This record gives sequence, structure tokens and C-alpha cells, in this order.
Amino acid sequence: MTGNVRVKTIYLTVFLLLLTSFFLIFYTLREFSKQSRRVQHSDLVIYNIKTLLAHLNQAESGARGYLLLNDTAQLVTFYSNTRQIDSLIKIIDGLVIDNSSQQKNNVELRMLVQERLGRLYKTILLYNETGKVMPEEIKQRMETSQKLMLRISLVIQKMENEERELLDQRSQRFEKVFTSIRLITVTSVAIALLLFIYSFFIYTRESRQKQQAGRQVDSYRDQLEKKIAELQQANKELQELRSIEKFAASGRIARTIAHEIRNPLTNIALASEQIKSMVEGNEEATMLLDMVNRNGYRINQMISELLSSTKFVQLDFSKANINDVLDDTLELASDRIELKQIKVKKNYSQPGCAVMIDIQKMKIAFLNIIMNAIEAMEKGQGVLEIATKKQDEKCIIEFTDNGIGMNEETMQRIFEPYFTNKAKGAGLGLTNTQNIILNHKGNIDVTSAPGKGTVFIVRLPRED
Repeated sequence: MTGNVRVKTIYLTVFLLLLTSFFLIFYTLREFSKQSRRVQHSDLVIYNIKTLLAHLNQAESGARGYLLLNDTAQLVTFYSNTRQIDSLIKIIDGLVIDNSSQQKNNVELRMLVQERLGRLYKTILLYNETGKVMPEEIKQRMETSQKLMLRISLVIQKMENEERELLDQRSQRFEKVFTSIRLITVTSVAIALLLFIYSFFIYTRESRQKQQAGRQVDSYRDQLEKKIAELQQANKELQELRSIEKFAASGRIARTIAHEIRNPLTNIALASEQIKSMVEGNEEATMLLDMVNRNGYRINQMISELLSSTKFVQLDFSKANINDVLDDTLELASDRIELKQIKVKKNYSQPGCAVMIDIQKMKIAFLNIIMNAIEAMEKGQGVLEIATKKQDEKCIIEFTDNGIGMNEETMQRIFEPYFTNKAKGAGLGLTNTQNIILNHKGNIDVTSAPGKGTVFIVRLPRED
């Protein structure tokens, strides 16, 4: 038998022993709980029987006190104890429902108690009817009641004796179960100790081999992590290059579209002005020509905006602290922030990153991101967190909101010109933002999920 097979066999044997111990403990605990409830049940029966006898004696004393002393307070004691006796009889009925012998005793006890209380009631009524004097009939009744009370005491004593016998039997069973639990527990501890000792020897014998294998695995893992990091860096650089290429391609397409559309637009504008002078006095024709001119002007403006958002622009660079630029940008958006009751959290690195940027254009880029975040959040529930940190040669700026978030398709197209999910949006804000950041030799990423908010991450070259 090889070492591995032997180890597995021993572990399986120990496992089966522990499993058996567990089931035995579970069974004995159930029996322990059962016997405990039975002991408590017997104690409860004895307690209620004694309590019944005590209330019966108090009722008897109350009735006698009233008859002998004509004290109404004693009569109150009689009635209150009578009510307690009725309640206790019902409780005892429920407690002995599973014991036929005690049920018979309880039936006899109930009849005797009812008869005793009935005699006391009749004696009190007779006493009241005779003008609260003690005739001979009342004295005879009281003597007869003493005999009845003795019978009641005997029945109660019988019930108590039977219940105490049950209590002794149940206590003995309870003790046996408790002893079994202790035995099984000791056995389980012994098994666990043996398992621990065996495991310790196995571990000591094989630890050197495991350590050697662990060192080799660590070496492979370090090499793999290094390769993954290199691939991730290369992938990030490739994505940045693709973004720049995509931006340049969008600019070329935009310039081509502008050239091809503006020439016909110029001709349309000149022609409409010429026609307008020819139809002077014709209000309907003049109105239609004005409509043509307005829409031509609108198309021309849209082309200008497209060109502005997709071309590399001249920048006026100056050194700035990124924290100050963000604070100034938040001040520009303060009206919208207050209007939508947005909570702003700043988590700036101290001191802030120093960057070479065109401050005004960078404010525009940051403002577009902040405004998008504000519009994505619910009024009074929005939280906008802005964080800055230094990472290698980069300054990282993160804008995190708890808005509606975006799906994968929206994130893929968010920087495309004229792409927007807003009813009144032009779709050029984030395109212009990407343009500004790329012109600063930086990059911008976005992560989001529907219902989980959005995070914009801007990376800019550091100058400190």
C-alpha cells in the first residue's frame, strides 16, 4: 500500500468515526432534551398540585373567617382563591392528559374540590339567609366539610406520590443520558486528538517537499504575473494608440464631410438669397426661403462643432496643481450641484499632482464629465466623489457617481461624435473632452454598469 493510499484510508476511517460520533451525540442530545422536558413536566405537575392544595386551604380559611368573624375581607379571599382553584384544575387537566392513572386521580380530585367548594358556597348562602348567625346546621356542614377536605388531601397526596415516582424514574434516565453524552464526548475528543497527532507527523514528514514545491510555484507565479503585467501594459498602450488613431480618423472624416457639405450649403444660401430678391412681396415664398437659410446655418454650425471636437487644437500650456483646477471646475458647476442637491466628496492626494496643461480647456473637459455625472444621478440622492492620486509618472483623476450607469454598448460609443442618450444632448461634450485629454498626451477610460454608477478615469503626465 503506497503512502498516499494509506493516508487516505486513515483519514477516511477517522472521518467515519467522527461522523458516527456526531450522530450518536445528536441522538443522545435529543434524548437528553426529551428526558429534561419530562423531568420539568413532573416538577410542574407536583408544583400545581401543591399550589391547588394551598389555594384550597386559603379558600377554606377565608370561608371560616367570614362565618366566624363576619369579616367581608375574608369573603374576598375565599372568592379570589376559588378562581385560582378553577384555573389550576384546568392546568392540571392539560398536564396529565398523557397519563391515564393520573387522569383518574384528577377526575376524582376535581369532583371532590367542586363538592367542597359547593358546600362552602351553600354554607355562606345559609349564613347570609339566617341573618349572619351560626345555626346548628352550619356547624354540622363545617364538620362534614372537614372529612371532605381530608379525602381531598389524600387524593392530592396520591397524585404527588405517583408523580414523584415518575420523577425518580425520569431523573435516572436523565442521568444515564447525561453519562452517555459525556462518554461519547470523551471518545470524540480522543479521536480528534489522534487525528491531530497523526496530521502533525504527516505534516512534519512532507513539509520539506511542500516547501520546495511551494517555492517553485511561487517562482512560476512571479514570472507569470510579470508577463501578465507586461501584456496589460502593452494592451493599455495599444488601446491608447487606437484611441488616438480613432480620434485622428474621426477628424479626417469630419473635415471631409465639412468640405463636401459646406460647398453645397454655400451655393444653397446664395441661391436662396437670389430667389428671395426675385420673389420680393411674396410672403409665403419669403418664409420658406428664410426656413432654408436658418436650417443651412444650423447645419453649418453643427459642422463647425464637429470639426472643433475632432481636431488637434493649439494649447496654452502652464504648470498647475490638479487639485486647484478641480476646485475651480466644481465652482463652475456649483449651481447645478445645488439644484440637484448633489453631495460632493473630495479625496485629493496631498500635495496635489503638478501637471502641464491648458487650464481653461482642461476645465472644460472636467466640467463635461461632472455635468454628465450630475445629470445621471437622482435629485437629493446623488453622491459625486472626485479623487486624485500619483501613480508612477501619471496623475490619476477619478470621477465616481452613483447614477443610473451605462451598459456595455453605451460605453463603447460614449466618445463618438453625436452619440447621446439625452433628449436635448448634442453628443459632442465627451468627444470634446477626449479631444482635450488626448491633446495633453493623456487618456480617459470609463467603467460602468446599469444601476451601479459610473467611474471616469483620466490619466495625465506628471511634472513633479
